[in-house]
Amino acid sequence: SSGIFGKSPETNTGGDIENTRCSEPSESQSMVKNSSSSGSGSNSNSSPGGGWNARFKAASAKARDKRSSVDAAVGASNTGGTKFNARDLQATKQIDPLPFIERMGYSIKKDGRHFSIRHGKDEAYRLTCKPDGHWVWVDKYGSHGGDNIDLVRELSGLDRFIDCVYELNGGLRATPVPMPIPVAPKPPRIPPESSTGRMAGRMYLNDRGISDSTINHAEQSGFLRYLADGLLFVGYQAGKIWNATKRSIMPDAEIPKRDLAGSDKSKSQILEGNLESIWIVEGGIDALAVHDIAKRQGKTPPTVIVSGGSCVKSFLENSEIMEKIRAARLVVVAGENEKNAEVQAKTDAQHEAQLELVKALNPSAQAMLWKPKSIMGSDVADYNLNVQNQKQEQKEIDATQKVKPNNFNM
Repeated sequence: SSGIFGKSPETNTGGDIENTRCSEPSESQSMVKNSSSSGSGSNSNSSPGGGWNARFKAASAKARDKRSSVDAAVGASNTGGTKFNARDLQATKQIDPLPFIERMGYSIKKDGRHFSIRHGKDEAYRLTCKPDGHWVWVDKYGSHGGDNIDLVRELSGLDRFIDCVYELNGGLRATPVPMPIPVAPKPPRIPPESSTGRMAGRMYLNDRGISDSTINHAEQSGFLRYLADGLLFVGYQAGKIWNATKRSIMPDAEIPKRDLAGSDKSKSQILEGNLESIWIVEGGIDALAVHDIAKRQGKTPPTVIVSGGSCVKSFLENSEIMEKIRAARLVVVAGENEKNAEVQAKTDAQHEAQLELVKALNPSAQAMLWKPKSIMGSDVADYNLNVQNQKQEQKEIDATQKVKPNNFNM
């Protein structure tokens, strides 16, 4: 029989668990005019080496002109500053950011005309070189991005435009900067909790179909915290916070979901539960929803691991998580319904890859994929809410049908 613990087909689609380096852009080159000087002996052909000398000068001038106009602007600003004109500003968007990204410790994987920017084995950003030669990027949630200057600000913490251009151009060429000595990673800085944020956060979760008992468990276990304007789902390693994802509760939030700086996706958020059954979901609210679904079935809620995304695999190399998966009898990877067929195929393939790693860790466990029917929403959280809404609607219909009509005495 199907269910959160029952035997099911390997892929349970809609099962009822209630009952993004392109070639460098061409650069404009100024025309080099070669003219002969007047006077005796000044013609370039008047001496044996004259022709070669003229060609050499022309080639040198052409090479100088081939440099981006930004290089000249950067050099000038280093000796007193200069303003960037419109051409310079456009050229900054065409500076190849890949060397800078690698200097910042990220790896790069080419994917068609796109680039996958990875932290370890996990994708953090998608980068694309547009047909006109300028670069754009977006984070893995699709919630924020920009041009290559914005990317420098994102990865380096620099703010001034000219400093960002320096970084893209490899820094100050006159004084090469030695590679920094590797330092131990620092955990994310966690903002102080907010009492008013807790009240608003609990109301938000209730509206998303999450029960008070599940919220209480998540709070007490340290899985869930509250900020003034959002929720914080927290992952630990050896008792220390190493992973924190903020979920805004503001409807007009510019960035609804993002990882705090320094978060390590290999150290997943884990909502503790029955160790014989493990669910792997993408988000924190999905994890809470799984617990509520299990409770309504009269089951002990499973342990739920938050992957942080279908493209994330590093958590399956975490020794603590590997130990949990090897001890489980059932492992479910929760899928999602995407906006179009192309994205759906990619996401499904990524979830399949996660499932294969699970099977490799525990060949004897029942390992399966699950995702809701499309009419029930995009993910586990939507499914949980829609099931409750349907049950409430049915109760109201049943109550209406039980009302007896009034007797009228004529």
